[in-house]
Amino acid sequence: MKDLTQGSVTKHLLHMSAFMAVSMVVQTLYLLADLYWVGSLGKEAIAAVGVAGNLTMIVLALTQMLGVGTTALISHAAGQKDQPRGEFVFNQSFIMSIFVAIALGLCGFVLMNWYCNSLSADADTARLAKSYMLWFLPALLLQFPLVALGSALRATGIVQPTVILQVLSVALNIVLAPFLIFGTGHTWPAFDVIRGIVATFVSLPSLGVTGAALASFIAILIADVLLILYFEKKYQYLRFRLASMRPQLRTWSKMLRIGVPAGAEFVLLFVYILIVYVIIRGFGPAAQAGFGIGARVMQALFLPVVALSFAASPVVGQNFGGRKADRVRHAVYSAIAI
Repeated sequence: MKDLTQGSVTKHLLHMSAFMAVSMVVQTLYLLADLYWVGSLGKEAIAAVGVAGNLTMIVLALTQMLGVGTTALISHAAGQKDQPRGEFVFNQSFIMSIFVAIALGLCGFVLMNWYCNSLSADADTARLAKSYMLWFLPALLLQFPLVALGSALRATGIVQPTVILQVLSVALNIVLAPFLIFGTGHTWPAFDVIRGIVATFVSLPSLGVTGAALASFIAILIADVLLILYFEKKYQYLRFRLASMRPQLRTWSKMLRIGVPAGAEFVLLFVYILIVYVIIRGFGPAAQAGFGIGARVMQALFLPVVALSFAASPVVGQNFGGRKADRVRHAVYSAIAI
């Protein structure tokens, strides 16, 4: 645990922002690389990924609610030097993330066909969107425990492990995607040597858009497992306790009261994107593909702002918990200036 109630507030912000910025830059590269590989499959594939990708906004909204609430309560406890309370909130956040992921997964698979058919411009786009969703939805669900664990670490002033794992996850995704999308039988002039090496060990079929989603699922699953192992083997301040995982609605309510306003903007953005997709549906898959590309680019440009907000919240939270109002104001003003 890193005590953010001591030392330079600006230094704490810059230190955490630097790591978060690296994470967001890598995430941006992933979005652009994924768009490039899927773009090679044609406009229907891009449109299908765009239709399925809209669900990212709902997941962002829910994970933002969970993450902000988790960071606030654990950072308050850390600032108050109340380790047992912080550990209890950590376990409550983790089990809550599992429950939310299961509930959203059930709803997603039940409504998947209706959702894809309703938003897709034609039958081919709907078919590809359903294929993509088979692995993309589980990948999204794995984000919930990942966010819960990462938010808990960030609340205690620790950002390096989460960022390192995210960088590794994104790098793995970028490497896996072309092999799973096109298979080892596909010839890429720029990557032919690498393809040849992989092909000597394993023969991979061409999975198309399904391969892109499968690459995301594998990468996020590995990140989840490694982060859980980090808590089990390396991190002593917050530990998994089965006794603390029994759902306590009062704690869940506190997390949601803090987190819901932060996630509401993503809910509105999801509704806006849905409306646009319904409006442009009649213009065909090319129009939907164009809008999907624009949405991905805008999402990439938005990530640096998210990085700064992630860095500021634990600094503010710990000093708020420690009743150091002057440092709270300093942190807020410094974050605005940065």
